[in-house]
Amino acid sequence: ARRTLRVAVRAATRIAACARGMFAREEALNRRFATLIAQTRARGASARRAFMKTRRAVLIAQRWRRASVTRRAFESEREKHRAATKIRAHFKGFCDRFDYQDLRQTVIERQRFFRACVARNEARTAFVSTRAAVLTAQTIRRGAVEARAFVNVKLASVTIQRHVRGFIA
Repeated sequence: ARRTLRVAVRAATRIAACARGMFAREEALNRRFATLIAQTRARGASARRAFMKTRRAVLIAQRWRRASVTRRAFESEREKHRAATKIRAHFKGFCDRFDYQDLRQTVIERQRFFRACVARNEARTAFVSTRAAVLTAQTIRRGAVEARAFVNVKLASVTIQRHVRGFIA
């Protein structure tokens, strides 16, 4: 009986040892699985952080590159705009000079026409006043000539009458 008891105790101990071993292995597997999950999540979080850091750096580099390209394009457009403005200014100056010369020529022609009109009016006024003076002088001269002729005719007729009266008398 002791022996059977010992065998039974050994068997129970052996079963308990196997059960404890099985539970320990299962616990170890569970711990290992939990550790693997924790490590995976930690590596994933670390990789995400590294990815986000790299992504931010790439976005900044892209932003700088786009800004550089945009600045270069803007400068190119600004240079084109400046060149176009300069061309427009020169062309406008050319057109303005041409228009000025045309306007100047027109003003000179108008002034010449106006001065000619004034000169014609002055000449006509001078002619009219001279003609009036000449006509007045001619009238006075004719009047004087006629008066002298009348006086001579009157004197002649008085002389003739005197002679006739003296002859008749």
